[in-house]
Amino acid sequence: DRNLVSVQAGSHFGDLLPLLESHGLWLDNYPNYHFISVGACIATPVHGSNLDKPFLADLVESIRYYDRNADKIVQLHRHDDGFSTLIFNQVGSRNRIILSAKLRTSPRQYYELTTRRQPVQSLCFDDAANFSDETQHYEVRINSPASRDALLQSYRQVPCENAGTGKGLLAIKADSIGRKWNLLQRNGLLSFVTSAASRFFINYEWFFRPEEFSRFWAEISGDRRRNRFYKLLVRYNPRQPDLNTPYHGTVSIDVTIFNTRSMLEVSAHLYQRYRPLEHLGKYSIERYINQCNEQRSDTTPPAGQDRRSLQAAVD
Repeated sequence: DRNLVSVQAGSHFGDLLPLLESHGLWLDNYPNYHFISVGACIATPVHGSNLDKPFLADLVESIRYYDRNADKIVQLHRHDDGFSTLIFNQVGSRNRIILSAKLRTSPRQYYELTTRRQPVQSLCFDDAANFSDETQHYEVRINSPASRDALLQSYRQVPCENAGTGKGLLAIKADSIGRKWNLLQRNGLLSFVTSAASRFFINYEWFFRPEEFSRFWAEISGDRRRNRFYKLLVRYNPRQPDLNTPYHGTVSIDVTIFNTRSMLEVSAHLYQRYRPLEHLGKYSIERYINQCNEQRSDTTPPAGQDRRSLQAAVD
């Protein structure tokens, strides 16, 4: 199939997209940050803004992996039994090492961006499946707790032959932060500096069923002084007819917070209240909660033993 491209699991989109472009090809979806490997997009729910194929894994036609238990290399195609369980590490992730994949390509596309502003307090996600106004790419962005307006952004794909001079069109579908980050990552020194600076922030992403997200949104938007979230990004991830995972049919929210105990506790409270699915390629609030519980159990005196007797036993 001439529309398929075979790539190694360690290949990233910063190299793949220019290579495809040189052959007049493209991908219907790709991450905002291009220096993510193809293997990571199969192992975790990496996604873009495409409503037809919300996750990068939706472009995968076959996967080649090494099975540790059987000590052999296996190839599964999209319609084979067991293919969907390979996606997002649902089963046997430690014993299956992804080696390569075949992705479905499309003709080179350009993008026409339309941005509308809407007051944050008037946002409503009760009908998440239709809030996108039937556009192909759609996302909602809120830059800071002080932002009064949300940015409702849609991208219309324009085929290369209809792009003309390309004036007013985007060659790459990425926000301003993504474009800058992709440039920085091409330089080894700048990549190290930006990665070091990022330790002051924590980024996580949660996935909700639409009705649960409506409740979650009502809570966090009702008290934005307490829920001091930055760079909020909301997307809808429709179900697919031939690939069903727990992440399909969800509303996702990407969140950045300052790396402080208070904001981690706010996030932990929300996680325990709603129990969303987590993007395990990003920071895990559930892991943070478990670590805190382990630390508390290590410092709790055994039953019937007060702190003084415990200290005496240690001495």
